[in-house]
Amino acid sequence: RFAIGNLELSKDKYYNIKSSLLEQIASLIKQKNFYSFYDLISNGSSNEKVAPPYNPQEELEKAFSKTTRVLLGKELSLTLQELKDFLLSENYFYELSFYRVGKNPVPLSTKYFKLPKNVKLSKDYQSVSSLKIQNLSSDFLELFEKAKNIAFTTLAFEEHCLDCLPKIICVYAQHNYMTIMPVFSKYTAFSFWPRDSEYIFGSEILFNSSFCINCYYSTNINRGFEVDSSHNSSDIYFSHNVENARECLFCFNVKNLSYAIANAPLGKEKYLEIKKGLLEQIRERLEKKKSLGFSVYG
Repeated sequence: RFAIGNLELSKDKYYNIKSSLLEQIASLIKQKNFYSFYDLISNGSSNEKVAPPYNPQEELEKAFSKTTRVLLGKELSLTLQELKDFLLSENYFYELSFYRVGKNPVPLSTKYFKLPKNVKLSKDYQSVSSLKIQNLSSDFLELFEKAKNIAFTTLAFEEHCLDCLPKIICVYAQHNYMTIMPVFSKYTAFSFWPRDSEYIFGSEILFNSSFCINCYYSTNINRGFEVDSSHNSSDIYFSHNVENARECLFCFNVKNLSYAIANAPLGKEKYLEIKKGLLEQIRERLEKKKSLGFSVYG
């Protein structure tokens, strides 16, 4: 509270300096002289990009194989790394870049967090959280230059995480690989913001779900493959905006359906027969091409 440059002040001193600074800022703006937050965290030159440390744990590979078996009826022989492009094909928020800070590759989510390429990075937030401005000034331009000495950014935040790589806002999570913002989740890879979920791969903003591949903006999905904007459903494939559905293929904008293809209920026996053949074709195509060439979006 009442802090300038990470330095806590008395209430009166804080407001006196703040009032002076705001007057100076207003004057500079009138003169069309602008000083931005990005000027503070810029280091003046582009960061050195480095290769990410690809090494998913054996536990996670087992989890991925288990997920493909649950969803496709048979395990795929392909690894997570081999299917990376397929898992990220429609994940609009996911983009991880790694930059060298000392000997450490530091991850930066450039897609979701709009930061300049020449941002001053820190290995983790703890390493810079104790920095404070020395010899506090009430002159804005002088203070701005001093603030550059403590202005770093990092997206590596960890709280109660186990075997997560990297730790991009990682909270109560375990066995997550190349996932941004895993929260109360485990066994995820190449995903953005899985919450209260497990066995999630190539998915985006997926809550309270399990055994999902390439699922997006959905909640309470159990066993989903290529699913978008759906809720409270299970065993659904290539479906959009379905609710309270189970055992559905290519269904859109419907509720309370079961054993249906293209919104038409078929009955359990006929549905499962067709589903078996379709899953076999999906497996063969993925094994051969490492991609389907299409998704729930088209």
